[in-house]
Amino acid sequence: MTTVVWATCAELPDGDPDDHLALPAMAEVGLDVRYQVWDDPSADWSAPTVVRSTWDYATRREEFLAWSGTVPTLWNPADVLAWSTDKTYLDELAAAGLPVAPSTTVRPGEQDRLDDVVAAALAESATVVVKPTVSAGSKDTRRHGDPRAATDHAADLLRAGRPVLVQPYLEAVDTDGETGLVVVDGVVSHVFRKGQLLHAEAEATPGLYAVEDIRAREATPAQRRLAADVTAWLAARFPAHAPLLYARVDTVPGPDGEPVLLELELTEPSLWFVADDSGASTRAWARALAQRVRTLPA
Repeated sequence: MTTVVWATCAELPDGDPDDHLALPAMAEVGLDVRYQVWDDPSADWSAPTVVRSTWDYATRREEFLAWSGTVPTLWNPADVLAWSTDKTYLDELAAAGLPVAPSTTVRPGEQDRLDDVVAAALAESATVVVKPTVSAGSKDTRRHGDPRAATDHAADLLRAGRPVLVQPYLEAVDTDGETGLVVVDGVVSHVFRKGQLLHAEAEATPGLYAVEDIRAREATPAQRRLAADVTAWLAARFPAHAPLLYARVDTVPGPDGEPVLLELELTEPSLWFVADDSGASTRAWARALAQRVRTLPA
């Protein structure tokens, strides 16, 4: 058996339970998984390493990225993590012509823009989403119908030195949910539906991540086209790493009903193997890892 390390956080020393569903498939291809906490100073990172449940990086991003740069073999690699852990990547994707959920970035020192940015978002929707550009598991993300509550929330984040995204809430999420397409080695392995997560004026997630309602779903042709376009763009953006080991393309219905990209998860996404009871997704995941391990220099 060849050891592969799955990096996690101190609050989940044995990893995310959903990832455990893939362990039998890993054993079938000759891989033994060992969990290690990413900021454990005694950890040995000489084995091939996969970033899995490092959910606490958001408030320690610079430390997390510094760690990632010290790991000899890391999937996804450190430069991909640096890019994908700040949601301003959405600006780059939108500039490339990909359909992205409408969003505006506000940075510390730009508090005087908040009233106008929130008003513009509320002109497009009855509620607005405010989230830090660096966050995981919906931490510090809230939905507001009250413009003052929205600007206060954003101002609090900005005062803490955290840039924010302000987005008009796409109402179709309440009925259709989100559709996540999990891409492994450039190919969609499975698809899931995530139920409505944000309720207007609800408190921010208090735990490590928000509890989510996940179910199996069939992707539409339009959703698959969007995932293919995003995957192709990623291959051009990171040619040295193409195809990436994993990506999660989270889509929602846009104002016209066509899918738009909500987030592109490349760092520590839950892969939601639970949404695929056929086992095909865990086998695809294991085969992709095994192939990469086989091609490493001896």
